[in-house]
Amino acid sequence: MVVLKRDPQHSLTEYPADGCENFQCVVRKNGLLKDDKLDEDGVNKFLDEIEQENPKDKSVTDKVRSECLDEKYEAYPPEDACPVLKFYICTYINIYLECNSWKKDETCSKMAQQANQCRLALEN
Repeated sequence: MVVLKRDPQHSLTEYPADGCENFQCVVRKNGLLKDDKLDEDGVNKFLDEIEQENPKDKSVTDKVRSECLDEKYEAYPPEDACPVLKFYICTYINIYLECNSWKKDETCSKMAQQANQCRLALEN
């Protein structure tokens, strides 16, 4: 499993993750954690930056906002996972299902298919 993280040039890079501590570390470094809880205001600012840099993919940030904020990520399995991991799972699934420009690339298309299979498995 990987975690998406912004680098100084504002691109997304992957980092390995073994548990909640790693997810919390990445989220904290991106300014999305406040008092050890997901800072939804920080997430919205982060998504605003992504929208400004990639206006054609606004549907992606809209999807994350509608499906993963206001604590909606809490509904995502696994049930015993920490909130930050649930937020990551929610975001991962919804980003790869929504991002049309990424699906044009063969690798990203495969990742979108994998995210869809993951979503279907989680619904059962």
